[in-house]
Amino acid sequence: MGTLVVGIGNAVRGDDGVGPFVIDLLRAARPEGMELRTAFTFLPELADELPGHDAVVFVDADVLAGEVMLRPLGTQGREGFHRFAPARLVAMARTLGFEGQAWICSVPVSSMEAGDALSHQAVLAAGRAAAVLLAVKWGRERAEPGAES
Repeated sequence: MGTLVVGIGNAVRGDDGVGPFVIDLLRAARPEGMELRTAFTFLPELADELPGHDAVVFVDADVLAGEVMLRPLGTQGREGFHRFAPARLVAMARTLGFEGQAWICSVPVSSMEAGDALSHQAVLAAGRAAAVLLAVKWGRERAEPGAES
């Protein structure tokens, strides 16, 4: 079924909306083999959508990141500031039959204040995140960051 890419964030909280903005950029590129979705936060209901996909990538704002980072979920690094962590969501999805890889794409941002628009930093980082995701060769066996599609 391909790769599910989920942009996490709330557009009315400034740079927190960068995840959905990355999804908008990807939609414009019309990537083959990617299903694109947005969500305000990591919800247990998302676990139902993972089975059948080869991989899932969560795109999320990170005020502590210095650069766009794509890494397997559960490896070194933070999983964000959410109460319901992405690793917990994937664990739930595994009980429902999800066998694919799980990734997190951290996008550096500067502010998550209510009412602010995306910062210049977040817009530039969103472009880099979309480029990284488009460049990965996604597949059931493994994803290869940096590989040409």
